[in-house]
Parts: sequence; C-alpha cells; structure tokens
Amino acid sequence: MYIFAGIDEAGYGPLLGPLLVGRSIFAFSNLPTPKQHDLDNLPDIWDILSAAIAPKLVGRKHRITIGDSKKLITKSAGIKHLETALLSFIKLTPHYSKHAPSPPLSDSSSTDFTITLDNLLDLFHNNAHHDLTALPWYTPSDTHPWQQLPIDTTHGEIAIASAMLKRELDKTQTQILDIAATTIFEDHFNHLAQTTRNKASTSFTFVAQHLAHVWHHHGQHHPIITVDRQGGRTRYRHVLQTYFPDTSIRILDESDHRSAYQLTQQNRQMTITFETKGEDKHLPIALASIACKYTRELLMHRLNAFFQTHAPDLKPTKGYTTDGRRFLTDLEPHLSSLNISPAQLTRIL
Repeated sequence: MYIFAGIDEAGYGPLLGPLLVGRSIFAFSNLPTPKQHDLDNLPDIWDILSAAIAPKLVGRKHRITIGDSKKLITKSAGIKHLETALLSFIKLTPHYSKHAPSPPLSDSSSTDFTITLDNLLDLFHNNAHHDLTALPWYTPSDTHPWQQLPIDTTHGEIAIASAMLKRELDKTQTQILDIAATTIFEDHFNHLAQTTRNKASTSFTFVAQHLAHVWHHHGQHHPIITVDRQGGRTRYRHVLQTYFPDTSIRILDESDHRSAYQLTQQNRQMTITFETKGEDKHLPIALASIACKYTRELLMHRLNAFFQTHAPDLKPTKGYTTDGRRFLTDLEPHLSSLNISPAQLTRIL
C-alpha cells in the first residue's frame, strides 16, 4: 500500500485567534509500496481523481475544488468552497464512519450532515475545546452555542459531492485514511512561545506530532509526507532527529525550494519533504490546509460574534496584525467590564 500524506497550517502569522496545524493521509492500493522515492514524481491526486476534484475554482464545473485554501474564500460564496471540500472528504474517512452523529454519514444516500463545530474538533482528534475557561469568546453557552454545520452550503450539496467523490475513490482504489487539524488556542500558544521564544519552533512542535502519527500508524508502508515549508529554514535534519531520536536520517535534498529526508528504523521507513508553495504541488497539503483554514474561520467567527454581542458597532477582524491591533483598540473600552485583559486575547509572537 502506498501512503501519501500532507501537512499544513493556518493562522501562523495573525495577532489574534488560534493556530491550526493539520494533516491528510491518502492510501493507494494500486501503487506499489515505494522503495526508492522519486520526489519529482509523487502521485498527482488531482489527476487521479480528476472526474471529482479540480485544483482551482475557475473551470471546476460540478467538481469539488481542492487548492490554495486562501483562494477558496470569496465574497459571494463565503466559506462554501472550503466547507464543501472538507465535509465531503471527512464523510468518507474511517474515523468519521466510527464516530459520526446519527444518522451515520457513511450512508451516502443520506442528505443529512448536521454536526456542530465541537463535533468537528472531536473528529480532528482535538480535546482543547473541552476546557475553554480562560477563553470565554469561544466558550459555548445558550446565547453562544457551537455553530451547526454546514454553514454556507447545504446538506444536499454535501451529499452529492461526497457520493461523486466516493465513486472516484473506489474506481481508482484510493482511500482517504484521515483528516485532522490540531487547534492551538491563544493560551496554549503563548505558553509554548514563552518557552521557545520562536514562532517556527512552536509551530513545528505540532508538525512533529502529525509526523509521529504517520510514522507510528503507517511506517511499515514507507509513507511519503509532504509539508508546506514556513519561513526561510532549509535544514531540518537536526530538528527531526530531536523528535525521532532512534531513527537513522538521510538527507535527500536541501535546496531553496525543497528539503527532503529519509527516516529509517528496522522495518520502518518514512520520507519527509518540506516544500515551498506546497498547496499548489500536492493535494494532501492542500486538503490539510483546507481543514485548518475552515476551522480557523469558524473559530474567528465565534470570537467576533462574542465581542459584537457586547459591542454591537465593533467591526469584525480576521486577526492579522494591523487589523488585530485596530480591533483591540476598538474593544479596549469594553474589556474591563468583561474581565478580559488584552494579554488573554493577544498572541505574543
């Protein structure tokens, strides 16, 4: 079995809101287990599933768009394209089949897809949202419940898209094994950042967790993992050795656009590539990015809705530095009455 995974993030740069680091894992039954990794000829899942998915919104026709997550949000459609892509794929993962709310969404004949954001976070193997005492802008209440999904698309559209996708997955002997996105809320992010004093190191902690998941669950199949590269780092051997101390690590490539490594331990082997513009090159990265971006958008909606309840004229924010500072300035007169400090809201890196 050929295992091909991707890792990406959303919310790396903003001043406000959570950081998300996610993964997606595909398996191919009709491809041999890779022995010698040809890094320039990795599976093109856009091509394999071309009858069901497209890389861009333009020319997609009826297909699901899996591409640069930032370009899938539009003024006219909102987060509809992100939502359709993510929920259509999630519906077909083994984990979802086991833990789906009633009725089981593994039944492709059902048009229901009613879950809430906290259900989605549970499906993403998260638990941080179960204790949000220090973050009242996310905490659910009677007046601030978890959002019901889908938001910008319909149950019927999700059912149709997922059924189309399932037909192509079955036809091409392709499986979507897992989609997950780790949510690093502001308090946890700041705690780690105080320790590392480095945003890249803080983020890589969670990249490493996803790498370890693939290693432990699929290492015997010699998986290939592609990671969207952040910042200017081109050398990863030392940091990988820190997280995988018992493996032998061989450098395959360290160039301006790609850093690649092969990890080996007894009968396990894993190839990891860190690449620039990974969303455009490898669908597993793009799907991981979509999972992260969609989740962050929903959480930022919660943040904005909470504060607008107390300050109705407050303009919402996406959380990026300049507008985040504007948001904090506009919000400042209301924070003391809410018993919230700017330090609770603000990420320190």
